[in-house]
This record gives sequence, structure tokens and C-alpha cells, in this order.
Amino acid sequence: MDIKYLNYIVEIAEHKNLTRAAASLYVSTSSLSQYLTRLEEEMGTALFYRKRTEMVPTKAGQIYIEGARKAIALKQDIYRNIADLSGGGLMSIGVTSQWSISLVMKVLPILQESYPDLTFEITELRKYEARRLLSLGKLDFILLSVGDEAGFASADGVELLEREEILFAVSKEHDVFKEEDFLDGRIALKSLKKHFGKEKFMICQENSDHGADSSAIFRAADMVPEVLCNLNTALSVARMVDLGLGTAFLPAGFLKGMDHIRGLSVGNGYFRKNILAVREGMVMGETEKAFLSTLKSLC
Repeated sequence: MDIKYLNYIVEIAEHKNLTRAAASLYVSTSSLSQYLTRLEEEMGTALFYRKRTEMVPTKAGQIYIEGARKAIALKQDIYRNIADLSGGGLMSIGVTSQWSISLVMKVLPILQESYPDLTFEITELRKYEARRLLSLGKLDFILLSVGDEAGFASADGVELLEREEILFAVSKEHDVFKEEDFLDGRIALKSLKKHFGKEKFMICQENSDHGADSSAIFRAADMVPEVLCNLNTALSVARMVDLGLGTAFLPAGFLKGMDHIRGLSVGNGYFRKNILAVREGMVMGETEKAFLSTLKSLC
């Protein structure tokens, strides 16, 4: 059986719709429907329940889909290991934040020196989409940031690269520094509310990697922030704070190179975990091992 036809069924299960699955596969809906019908006749059982709004795998369909995903992953590993013999192949990586993008950009030139024929497929994704595609075997690795208490960070196939502190970012020229020096580089939650309770804040969207970090600190400080801007990325937030347009909570890495920002630890400290997740069942070849060791050396 051609592996590509296994992928047809996996795509139908993922999209729960023939038209959307066909579009993702670049085939016609009628061709995909005919293939599914022939396969079900061959198997002697239905693989999907046809509901009014979606297609849901039957018990037999679930078994078929699980086996198909394993077969697709096995083919990828075989091809990758053969490509390793010549230092070539394809490595697919999902990135979800500025931290992960910056880290991958540091890794690529190092690996390219040793493996000039290695091709990288880098995809910027939302955190939950990256995890979904990894679980489907469509990505080899994902790099993402999660809250310090997130259970995903301790799951199988997940490795902690570093803990990064979330700092209160404020302009060095702010009037508050005329009253207090904060010589220990820390601001208590009560002081945060006292001095900045009516301050204008730049925040990331709640469903972003950094939006949840800010919300947790606001709750702990019993603050309802006045929001000046609601932005998509922490890098945009950092640039606006650097221009003196307001304040924000930001991962420490984003304050590097921002000459006009002072970063203060908040309370007893708030952190996020920067982690690496690996495709389940992945067989590590030479290039994958080199990728992992280079990542760790840079963190």
C-alpha cells in the first residue's frame, strides 16, 4: 500500500470533513470520497460515521488511523536515517514564540556547517496548534514556552531547556524611581499596586504565550490594569515599553538590547518554562542528536 493513501485517512480524521481534507491533500473531493468508499468495501466495515456536520472515526477507523500514523512515522524515520548517512534529510520544527525563533536561528548556522545538505522546515504556530501537529507526527520537534506550573512540561518526550523569569518592565525614566530605588531589583506585589495600579499597560492577547503570564501577576497583585495596547507578540510589547509608552510584564530575554527599560523581579518571582518536545516514537539519527546537543549548549 502506498503511504500517501494512509495519509488520506489521517487527513480525513484530522479535518473531520472530506472537502477540507481534500483541499489539504490537493486532490478533488470526489476522488477522496471514492478512495474512502473503496477502502471501506475492501475492509468490510465503515471507517467513519457520516454525521451531518462532521465525520467521526468508528472503532475500526480508530484502529486504522492509529496504524496509519505509525506507518507514516516509520517511513519518515527510515528515510531520515538513510539521509543521515550523507548528512542530508529534512527536519521539521515548530516554533511558537520569539524565544524559540531566536534560538532556532542560532542553531541553524551551526548545524549547516556540519550538515550542509540538511534541510530545515520551520513553521511558526500557535502553541496549541504546534502540540496538535506534533501529536499527529507532522512535526519532529516543537519549541515552546509554558507557564511554570504547566503539566505538559513534565510529559514524556518533553525536555526542559531553561526557566526564564517574568520581569516587570518599566521605563528607566519613570517618576517612581525618584521615590524608590528598588536596589535589590525587586518590587513587591503591594508596591506594584501602590505605584502602578493606575498605570497604562501593554499586554499580549490572553491566548498568547505571554498573555497568561501577565494575567497571573495582575490577579496576585489584585490589580485591574488599564490597557493601552493589546498586542500579538511580546517583542512588540517590549519595543513600546522601550519607547516609554507604558509598562508590561515580559520574559527576561526580551529586555536584552532594550536600552531604556528597567526590569524588576515581581514578588517572590514568576517564571515560565522554555521546553523542547519531540515527536512520539521518533528514532534519533545523527542530525537529530546534533540538533538537540546544540540546542542545550545554547540555553
